[in-house]
Amino acid sequence: VLTWLFWFGIGSLTILTFLFVILALVNNARQKKRQWDTIEDHEWPFVSVVLPVFNEELVVAKTLDALRASDYPLLEVVAVNDGSTDGTLAVLTEYAKSWPALRVIDQPNGGKPAASNRGINESWGSIVVTLDGDTLFEPQTIKMFARHFLAPRNGKEVGAVAGHVKVGNRRNLLTAWQSLEYLSGICVTRMAEGLMGAISIVPGACAAWRRDALVRAGGYPHDTLAEDADLTLSLQQLGYSIVQENEAVAWTEAPMTIRGLFRQRLRWTYGNIQTLYKHRRMLFNPKYGALGMLTMPYALISVLVPLIFMPLTILVAVISLSHGEWQAIALFSAFVAATHMLISIVAVLMVRESLLHLLMVPIYRLIYEPLRAYVVFGSALQALRGRAVGWYRPERTNSVDLAAIPGQMTHLTPSST
Repeated sequence: VLTWLFWFGIGSLTILTFLFVILALVNNARQKKRQWDTIEDHEWPFVSVVLPVFNEELVVAKTLDALRASDYPLLEVVAVNDGSTDGTLAVLTEYAKSWPALRVIDQPNGGKPAASNRGINESWGSIVVTLDGDTLFEPQTIKMFARHFLAPRNGKEVGAVAGHVKVGNRRNLLTAWQSLEYLSGICVTRMAEGLMGAISIVPGACAAWRRDALVRAGGYPHDTLAEDADLTLSLQQLGYSIVQENEAVAWTEAPMTIRGLFRQRLRWTYGNIQTLYKHRRMLFNPKYGALGMLTMPYALISVLVPLIFMPLTILVAVISLSHGEWQAIALFSAFVAATHMLISIVAVLMVRESLLHLLMVPIYRLIYEPLRAYVVFGSALQALRGRAVGWYRPERTNSVDLAAIPGQMTHLTPSST
């Protein structure tokens, strides 16, 4: 049985890897060949940028500087202060005095979904762009989002566009690891899903939404910790198309400590389990195409398989090594590393990122496997206890390295330092 599982694992990994790489490359080639109509400044739709913030005093001015540097001609920024206990409200209020496009709303603390929905309800744009308080948009990002809403895709109205989130604080091993993870996940996995019409997560940290779609879906939900994934699946159920746009780039601050990284991923995993359960009727439902038949089942399997087989795999590996039988383990480890190297090369070349990312591949699994064990078993334990994982907000360090961001970002005003 173990021998069969071993070869089944290698075979399925090979097929899925090459399938996703091919689909991602095809989608990337199509996007580059697509011809966009020339649009005059006054013809662009009005965009509302909704910025929910809680205790973002250290970073929010830099976020606003980046938005102010946008080349988009028709926009407003609605910043919702969600009961911050630091100087966030004062920073926002002072900034609004010099930028008429910024409106500041203050409310008692109600959580990120509530703050986002408040901003959506009080904004005016036909397109709503969302981001986090520590996220820096590149100048072209909003335009790259908005152009997708001007024409249907595959006969469907575009309901949301997922942007490309990059790690801006590549300062240690953990953040370098996350940078490679973001690149491979977005440039290969999500690009492949986009070609199949099966994107399951539009990250709230860098996204654009059709207002009518948000209204029909009821805005951001309050009953899961992965509210962006939950909302994305709701839009798919309503028949909207979801697309990926790699030129809509945002730079974010990733956790810099093991504790911070593990807590963040525990919340993400638990929230995704909640979302899968909430939308379980979509699983293996051909009505939703590749989303219901491939993307969502794969997400479910990625939780269940490690939960069942990881302890057995570790036990067998220990027994094999104690008997000097290391060849199969070495072969499998080398194959997994080679597969990930292929994915990483494709991702790095696709968005013209630094080849230095590839240096992380040989040690990638040393971080990934303990992290996966922690989040899978931690989420299962919390679910069995009937206890929800608390909301985790990473400590802001104002550590996004502007020198790592393309040259057009270097003109940010002094208030960002």
